[in-house]
Amino acid sequence: MPLIVDTYNVLHVVGVLPPELAGPTLPRLIDLIATSRYRTEQTLLVCDGRPPPGRGHGAEGHQGLVTVRYAGGGVTADDLIAALIRTSSHPRRITVVSSDNAVLRSARRRRCRCLESPRFLRQLADDQGRPSGGSGGGKSGGRPPGGLSDEDVMRWVRVFGVDADTFAVADTETDAGTDADAGTDTDAGTDTDAGTDTDADADAPRKAETPLPPSILAEAEEIWRRGLG
Repeated sequence: MPLIVDTYNVLHVVGVLPPELAGPTLPRLIDLIATSRYRTEQTLLVCDGRPPPGRGHGAEGHQGLVTVRYAGGGVTADDLIAALIRTSSHPRRITVVSSDNAVLRSARRRRCRCLESPRFLRQLADDQGRPSGGSGGGKSGGRPPGGLSDEDVMRWVRVFGVDADTFAVADTETDAGTDADAGTDTDAGTDTDAGTDTDADADAPRKAETPLPPSILAEAEEIWRRGLG
């Protein structure tokens, strides 16, 4: 699922990353994404202003699956993100990463998935095998409790020929209800779109379930293959 990241909003979050990762630069953020659960996703980092001189790491352009784009003069990153969302033909497939109220409003109007910046940074820290500085830390290995790993998903897609979206599992981190950040989003009570967003229940965190053991996957595959014989 493509990500659009409000870059400077993410970089300005404090108190989440562990000391050795704290205060990341744009190049470091790119490296963290490239080694996280989002490493196979098309990611667009939207920045305010113009790119720095030269074409070094972090300048505008493509770096693997990560693209860095600057809004330019007279346009903010918020404006550019809103325009990208507005012109997308598949906005519900987009995940917007930001804690900015204006950005979140634009995303909700088009039914994009929203992920607040502190939570995004915690995920990046967890995927490095380091506990995050905020609540809800701990090593996740890129696999939500009760969910399927990327390898399991691709195996089921390949063997059974089903749509990968069938296995989309809502992130089960419970920090949405305990984060101090959650209380700062004033859109929750004032966004007029909130009452009409039919995806709200689908995106709500769900209670963690027991992960499926590999033996179950193997047994299901064997049963399926016998049925073809």
